Amino acid sequence: MTTINTTIPGRAAVREAGQAVDPRARVVQCAKKWVNQPFRYGVKAQCCEFVRHVFGQAGIKLPVVKFPSDYALLVHDGLSTGAGYADSLAGDEVGPKVKLSEAQAGDIILYKDTYNDGWSQGIITHVGIYMGDEKMIDRPTMDGTVLHRSVYTSTGSIAELRRPRQFADPTTYIKLEAGVVKAAIKGKAVYSLEMGLSYLGVVTAMVNGAPRAPKSVTIQVVDSQTKQHHYFLYAEGKAKAVVNGLPVRTLTCRAKLEGGAIHLWMNGKEIRSKRLVFEIESA
Repeated sequence: MTTINTTIPGRAAVREAGQAVDPRARVVQCAKKWVNQPFRYGVKAQCCEFVRHVFGQAGIKLPVVKFPSDYALLVHDGLSTGAGYADSLAGDEVGPKVKLSEAQAGDIILYKDTYNDGWSQGIITHVGIYMGDEKMIDRPTMDGTVLHRSVYTSTGSIAELRRPRQFADPTTYIKLEAGVVKAAIKGKAVYSLEMGLSYLGVVTAMVNGAPRAPKSVTIQVVDSQTKQHHYFLYAEGKAKAVVNGLPVRTLTCRAKLEGGAIHLWMNGKEIRSKRLVFEIESA
């Protein structure tokens, strides 16, 4: 059982509520402030750091994708992954793929084959922030100055676009991060909530005992005793579950927040969580 003080100072609560109004607009505004300005001038490969920095300025922490879209190519070429690489934003943890014709300002645009260094074709090597009208704001790798330019100006070709989950319709969630617990139903803060997931070939979800048809589900758990990571991702009709670092075909999870305490069960076993993210976006 994890017990957390949910009292939030009034001023902090007002700031957080204000930030939640339009995260997309905040990202766009923060990105535009950097146009024609240097971002770590003279340092190579800062495109991803720039995108993460802009989202951070907008109050959004983007996750690091462990198995990006080009993971098979990386393994083949002996390349690593990590937060500093563009492809660390190429995965469902960040958000679902969108077509260029459906992209909106603030979405993340990723490019492949921007370097000619003998890597396999298809490796994602550049990233920027889409601004609408087939324009983007990005930090070119060989130049420290941030540009607002056509999406077709970059070398290589567009690999994919991702829509950050923070731009989606309000989700239902229980979160425990950095010792702070938060919970909401369809974006509205609550102080008691029970959520459940059953992945037995098909994905079913429950919120306070009522079934939900999920559009996406994200579960990320760090066991406070074993320090092991467990996660479950469901998006675009595809599911992926990992327990103790190994992929599994079935998974059940139940999280309950009541009286400031979180109880968490995975596959019927209660565990203590150091970090918990349990999000359901309804279809």
